[in-house]
Amino acid sequence: MMASWTFGQEGIFLSDFGPTFHFKEDERPKYTPLLKTIDFPSMKRTMRMPWRDLHKGKFLPLSSAYVKALLLAKWANKAQSTALEKLVLASSVLEANGLAADYLSAAELTSLQKVQGMASATVVSILGAFLAQEIVKGVSRVGEPAFNTHVFNKKDLCVQVYPMCDTLTAPASVAESKATAESDPAEDNMIEL
Repeated sequence: MMASWTFGQEGIFLSDFGPTFHFKEDERPKYTPLLKTIDFPSMKRTMRMPWRDLHKGKFLPLSSAYVKALLLAKWANKAQSTALEKLVLASSVLEANGLAADYLSAAELTSLQKVQGMASATVVSILGAFLAQEIVKGVSRVGEPAFNTHVFNKKDLCVQVYPMCDTLTAPASVAESKATAESDPAEDNMIEL
């Protein structure tokens, strides 16, 4: 299952392939691909994680694009609200998730309200490409899908993958069968680097 939001110049999508997603490794010369399993946390669990828990120091800082996307989702349910009511809602939602009320500046929140409901062609194409790639991996079950939240941030113009689980790390996939082909160990090491 995939979900996506796009707005302004930032966007995210979450992937949830279920608790026991089986896939086959990509093929390489002189190597028999392994069948592996990854346990994805449910979409519901991912969305309910308090935002204060979604960072690990400098290794995995909390993404402002993720916070903005979830604020937009909250605002979507309050379509008839005034701009001031949306700012008050944003402050209460930020505080409820363990963040300072001023985590996003008034200027950022005002700008966010202006782009509510808009999608940039650039963001849609970039995230659409990643989304399509992950769906192909999920349907074909060939290749390891990225785990599990993808954020496109306008500041650095790249897509980052944030693992949304208790450890905030992508789980090691579990091999269910062993490689059967003989190969040169030096060549295997070069491939893995």
